[in-house]
Amino acid sequence: MIWQVLSETYALLKSYVRNRELMFWTIVFPIVFLAVLIAAFAPQDGVTYNVGIVGDSPIISEVFSNISNLNTHYIESNETLYKMVRNGSIDVGLILDVDPETGIPYSIDIIYLSNVTGSEVATQIVNSVLARLEDNIRIYLIDIAEDRIPELFRGFMEYISDPIKIEYKAIKPEIYGTEGGLKLFYVLSMIGVQILYIGMFNGVLLLIEKKRSGLLKILLSSPIHGYTVLISDTLASIVSAIISASAILATGYLLGADYSVLTIDRIMIIFILTIIGLLFMIGLGLILSTLPKTYEGAQALANLIAFPLMFLGGIVIPEFLLPDYIKAFASIFPVSRLVSTMRNILVFDLPFSMIYLDMLYGAVATAIVFILGMYVYRRLLLRAVEHPT
Repeated sequence: MIWQVLSETYALLKSYVRNRELMFWTIVFPIVFLAVLIAAFAPQDGVTYNVGIVGDSPIISEVFSNISNLNTHYIESNETLYKMVRNGSIDVGLILDVDPETGIPYSIDIIYLSNVTGSEVATQIVNSVLARLEDNIRIYLIDIAEDRIPELFRGFMEYISDPIKIEYKAIKPEIYGTEGGLKLFYVLSMIGVQILYIGMFNGVLLLIEKKRSGLLKILLSSPIHGYTVLISDTLASIVSAIISASAILATGYLLGADYSVLTIDRIMIIFILTIIGLLFMIGLGLILSTLPKTYEGAQALANLIAFPLMFLGGIVIPEFLLPDYIKAFASIFPVSRLVSTMRNILVFDLPFSMIYLDMLYGAVATAIVFILGMYVYRRLLLRAVEHPT
């Protein structure tokens, strides 16, 4: 039995190597896709925003000219600024009402497009800058006023000007705050993508492809047990996924991903999580394989399921960027949880004690779905015996 499974697996792997299309999707596609993800999203200083200003304030001009990711444009009128914000020429606009003597703005209107990510991110940056500037102006005015009021009231005046001292201290994992850490984030995303595609395609096409090639008739007429074929195909898929994950990790290293947190035990956890996620997708593919009647229909179905899951599952797009209702789906979809666990271990450096429940959830969900898939697979084999044509 074991030698039969291994020989069948070996034969399947040989056929994979000879299949140029399959090799493309297993190795070339993830390498190219990973390079695109890293080039587009990993550099921390690659995004600049355009800020339009109506009004003349030397203080504002000096502050904004020293911020590298803000391009400042001076605009003549409010109407022109509104028009430029609406058509996307600038991401955020400032309308200043300036004290002519001091050059200090005593009111600022911030104009931006709601529900547009670029405009809202630019507004957050501008708000942060203005908040720091407001603190500096307040201190400057207090220094001037201290010489003109009795000493008895100076402390009270300082308290009124700043009754609650608020200080923001953003803390994030050291590796996630680096460009290499962001690249590692997308390396794990790409492994998640391959889990989706390799698992779904192998599950949906398992029997249809054999029927198309005529191999199913040979298998049905031979003494080989049906589950032997399933186990062999599953082992071949696991080897294919491991090869793909290894290629992704190697490419990530060449592109500058930070692997300083990689240890032997963490690498093993990544591969274990990859296998668990792959088995879930194979099981899901087997369940869905009852729907298509043709090879082309099966391919279309696999793409229809796997492609949206890349985005809706928070695998390619970071989960915190998703709407709440999609976050809810990502939190229960097992492959999303498993990819998130990989990130938590490597990118966010969480200890095993904080993520083992996610691993357990993924393992239990995979066991249930894969067993259901095996049942469906058996039913399809029986149907093929009864209706060999």
